[in-house]
Amino acid sequence: MTVKSEHKINNGTLDIAITYDKILLNYHEKTICIEIKSGQSIDLFQIERYLYESYLLIVVRVPTRDVVLIHQQNIATELIAGITSAKEKIDMLIDNNLTKVQGEWCRGCTAECEFKKAEYNNNHVAKLEFEEFLKNTNVVTQETIRILEEEIAKFDTILE
Repeated sequence: MTVKSEHKINNGTLDIAITYDKILLNYHEKTICIEIKSGQSIDLFQIERYLYESYLLIVVRVPTRDVVLIHQQNIATELIAGITSAKEKIDMLIDNNLTKVQGEWCRGCTAECEFKKAEYNNNHVAKLEFEEFLKNTNVVTQETIRILEEEIAKFDTILE
């Protein structure tokens, strides 16, 4: 087993990537990825991007003590639909057939468009509740280890 932190992939940088050398699928290694979120929010598009290159993705949200396991194979159809939709949008851009859609993504956009909005001022003071954060970190660490042990045991059972 190989464990890497800040592991670069085509779609970003994984917080932790675990490659289990006994697991091969179509001559590609299966990777277990762990994405750790220290804030309240989560970027669903980031999670989707990471699932393209992950066999399993464990999303850990420290403040809420959430540890969620996502199996790529269980949402393959949805991932394919997402890629197909992105390809269709790229084709429209290439063909200069632009459809403008107003949304939250307009904030800070650099395109000249009637929907363009200024960026939020993110210079606010956040209060760090260190003791609570540390307690939450211990809880999610133990849960993540438990999930990893279960998943690796499943792999070993399948391979025997």
